[in-house]
Amino acid sequence: MTVDKDFMEMMLECIPGLLCIDNDGKITYVNEKMLKYKNCTSEQMIGKHIKKFFPYTHMIENMENERDTIAFYQGNVTSKDDVEASVHYVLRKDGKRVGLMTYDIFQELKEFEQFVRMYGELDDKIKYYREELKEYRMTKYSIEDIVGQSEQIKKLKADIKNAAKTSSTVLITGETGTGKELVAHSIHDLSKRRSNKFVKLNITNLPPSLIESELFGYEAGSFTGAVKSGKKGRFEEADNGTLFIDEIETLPLEMQPKLLRVLQEREIERIGNNESIQINVRIISATNEKLEELVKERKFRKDLFYRLEVVRINVPSLRERKEDIRLLAEHFIREYNMTLGTNVTGITDAAVVKLESYDWPGNVRELKNVIERAMGAANNNLVDSDSIQIASIVDNSALGRGETAAVPHSYFDFEGESPIEEAKRQAEIAVITEALARAEGNKKRAAEMLKIARPLLYQKMDRLKIE
Repeated sequence: MTVDKDFMEMMLECIPGLLCIDNDGKITYVNEKMLKYKNCTSEQMIGKHIKKFFPYTHMIENMENERDTIAFYQGNVTSKDDVEASVHYVLRKDGKRVGLMTYDIFQELKEFEQFVRMYGELDDKIKYYREELKEYRMTKYSIEDIVGQSEQIKKLKADIKNAAKTSSTVLITGETGTGKELVAHSIHDLSKRRSNKFVKLNITNLPPSLIESELFGYEAGSFTGAVKSGKKGRFEEADNGTLFIDEIETLPLEMQPKLLRVLQEREIERIGNNESIQINVRIISATNEKLEELVKERKFRKDLFYRLEVVRINVPSLRERKEDIRLLAEHFIREYNMTLGTNVTGITDAAVVKLESYDWPGNVRELKNVIERAMGAANNNLVDSDSIQIASIVDNSALGRGETAAVPHSYFDFEGESPIEEAKRQAEIAVITEALARAEGNKKRAAEMLKIARPLLYQKMDRLKIE
């Protein structure tokens, strides 16, 4: 079917504020509605740089995006009184970028007010259907929730898709805060098991005495405090689905042979019952430790390690993919606008530069917290450099005063094998030591202050040799 040229031109003229620029930012096309809006002729605009007419436009930086972008302007498009929103669409020919097209969603305050009313109604529907979709999918997250365009993220998504094709065990490795649970959810959501349950167990949240009953379940009256009717374990709950075991490195040695047997025999026994129960469960585990080192130290069974890492996926740290920081920050701003009821419209280039200059030992989780704080201090509905407050690694004297302090240069040992890992280790020692001091040695209170389970605190103290 051939589209009539006149019909195409008529359609283009119906679009409010349609305009195109080339890779250099020069205007290559402008429709009549835009000319009328700017009170200009095509001769006055074609060939001129976009910033001559829209000095505060985001079109230049948005050409770097891989997907369409909505740019919201409040008081900074062409004058302090403007309120506008535009769609920016990157133009490509033969796979190469040749420019960017923009068109307006609204240009006036009354249109904006109408948009807000419509958005409010639509937002309620979106939230409803999102929750319905979660119930259907059985997972909280999907691969679409992994934000980034870096090569590391592209590889991660490819690894997730490959892992989803099989039912082999998966070991997810990566530092704290990188999003290992998000990866586990994504694998399940893409797999043939997605219509069945995704069950999670974080071992550090349980005292060692309860791990077995949580995993395997128990019969009525098996032990003091047991539910009278007995209880299914996580393996039975996840039958035909996926069981995600987080922080697998903390699984006690005496429990490891039992998990190995499940992987080998595909059956379990409840506590208090010798009858075997056949199960069909995919196991995905995650760790922020080097399990190979724990195997060498005889703290983790070699045979179990090999069974768990049939497929291995490493989640990159944020410092390895700093080019994703802007996208992540914008994603969190949109997310918090919905949950906090704020109206932050974006983040400045200076703020992004400040974020990119930091090494993010807490990774994406730390960035998310920094953005949440920054939104409370946003100026003119924008997160700027002054809004960004990143706590430096703390020293004990500052902690004792309830303050944070920059780390002196002598803190770092650049002669060691891994200066970054050593700096993180020293920082962890400082924080745990201060928490114990403030809790007057009470480890339960210290764990609560650190927002970790008490067993994990004991393990960290042992690993870091904290008395």
